[in-house]
Amino acid sequence: MPALDTITVRGFKSIKAIEQLKLNPINVLSGANGSGKSNFIELFSMVREVVSDRLRDFIVRAGGADRILHLGSRTTGQIDIVINLNDGNWYELTLAPIAGDSLRLIHQSATYWQPPLLLDPVV
Repeated sequence: MPALDTITVRGFKSIKAIEQLKLNPINVLSGANGSGKSNFIELFSMVREVVSDRLRDFIVRAGGADRILHLGSRTTGQIDIVINLNDGNWYELTLAPIAGDSLRLIHQSATYWQPPLLLDPVV
């Protein structure tokens, strides 16, 4: 079964940039209060909401786009996320601020490739 391999995040909440963070089957987050542990976990909730076509609901629950963008929309022009799986598949998305303290999905792509099933030849 595919598992997360690496993640890149730019511009999400307290996360200015994480480049190709290697993930293992079990990961432990530690750090001082306010260091971004909860924001890192919340990132996966946001991705789930985007994939489920519920981005607007996530933005409302979070208190608006300015609270989701790193240091607000005056500082951060977009959120970029790239998730790589250990089987070569990946998912990426880019969100940008728009009027009304909201975000617009400007890019979303994924690849899902499964190698052919190798069967033993019939003899």
